[in-house]
Amino acid sequence: MKPTKTLNLIGIILLFVTGLNALAAGLSMIVEPSGRGLGMTVESVLQHSPFHSLLIPGLTLFTAIGLFCIISAIFTIRKWKNFDYLIMLQGVILFGWIFFQVIFLRQFNWMHATFGIIGFFFFWWGTLHRRIRQHS
Repeated sequence: MKPTKTLNLIGIILLFVTGLNALAAGLSMIVEPSGRGLGMTVESVLQHSPFHSLLIPGLTLFTAIGLFCIISAIFTIRKWKNFDYLIMLQGVILFGWIFFQVIFLRQFNWMHATFGIIGFFFFWWGTLHRRIRQHS
């Protein structure tokens, strides 16, 4: 299967939307590591995690998902070398983030399912592009 223009447009939009949401949430965690900016408390969210504030998770979310999604989208739009690897890596990072979030929070909700599926989509979509490059 070859990625269509529609599939690529959906992927690029998902990279930007996911990235912008991660930048906003991550920045909120960095600025207010207690969680009040997001309407949560550290005690309720981090009680089963190795963290004592949202600073490290916020920095991770901001950079590994937020910035990296935006960078991956730009590389994809411009079809820069190895953009397919960036998309696949972003999928692994996003899926990993969700996996550990579920473990640390000890809960699973619709957002976890949604972003887990998006992470899987990124990996699959990047793999499609990689196969095309290998056969070119």
